[in-house]
Formats: sequence, structure tokens, C-alpha cells
Amino acid sequence: MNSWQAKRALVHFLLWEQRRTLAMTEFRYADVFAVTKAMFTEEIEVKVDKGDLRRELEVVSWALGIGPEKAFAPNKRIKHQRNMEAVGKREVQRNSFSMVWPRFEDVPNRFYFAVTSELEDLGRRGVRDTPYGLIVLTQTEEGPPEKKRIRVEMVKSAENLHKNKTLPDSLVHHMRKVCLENLTLMEKL
Repeated sequence: MNSWQAKRALVHFLLWEQRRTLAMTEFRYADVFAVTKAMFTEEIEVKVDKGDLRRELEVVSWALGIGPEKAFAPNKRIKHQRNMEAVGKREVQRNSFSMVWPRFEDVPNRFYFAVTSELEDLGRRGVRDTPYGLIVLTQTEEGPPEKKRIRVEMVKSAENLHKNKTLPDSLVHHMRKVCLENLTLMEKL
């Protein structure tokens, strides 16, 4: 399965099985982003490649203060550092990335990794001592390759990184993104 198939399966799962109010792909730095009926936000990072997952989990270990300092991509450093600062798992630094992203509405309430079933063991080990959740995507064997279904299972619930609800102005940005996705799809038809 590729990342596009995984994202499509996740959006379907979030909207129809988890009953999220809103779910979209490629919002800010999120592969998949959702808003619950209670106005809490969820960010899901999709990983279908073992090396990519391993590198991202190294950034998470660094953000928790248990992994080595490496040359990580700046957007990954910012994302995981701000998440750990929000939940209190990392002390806020004087020149912290929180100065760049000071508002909690920019930090999701919950963060998940979504991985293929082949990466489940690595994913479980990677999120074990973190506030992050884990979703496993399993491609079924039914039907032709382009019609195969993907089973989505939440195997570890995420902890709240904070308890602030999304603000109305942020919700407007979320809705505009959904409208843009719809327009883009219509243009492709």
C-alpha cells in the first residue's frame, strides 16, 4: 500500500467509523488532520516505509530527551519538540521552537502514527513510552489490486498533549482546506 491509499483509508475511518467532524489530508505538517465533535484536534503521521518510520522515531526519542542529537529535518524537530513541551515531557527551552509555535491550537490534542501491518512491531516499540498513539493499516486480500480494502485499527490510544479546544479562527482554516481539496478533486474529474 502506498501513502495515498493509507491516507484515504484513514480519512474514511475517521469520518465514518470514528465519527470525526472533519478529516483532511496534507494540512499544515500533518499527513492526516481531524477535528472531533468536541472540537479537539488529531494529527496522524502516515508511515509506509521502514527507514522513514525509523528516522521519525529517532526524532521522537530526541524530543523526549532519550535519543541522540542528530541532523533532523527542521519541521520534524519542531513538530515533536512542541508536542513534548505541550504535554510536559520536555522542558521548554529559552530559544525553544515554542517561540515559533506559541499557540496551543497549533499543537494537536492527540498525535498518532499510522503504519502498515509490516511496520507494526517497530511502531509499537517506537510509541511505547510516549504520549503518541498508534494506528495499524492492513491491506486485505479481497479483490483486484486497485480495489483491495484497508482495515484500520487503533492499537494504542494517544494521550492528550493538552486540553484546549480548537479556536473558531482555526476551524475556518480547517474548513477552507476541505473546500480546497474538493475543488482540486473536481478539477481532476
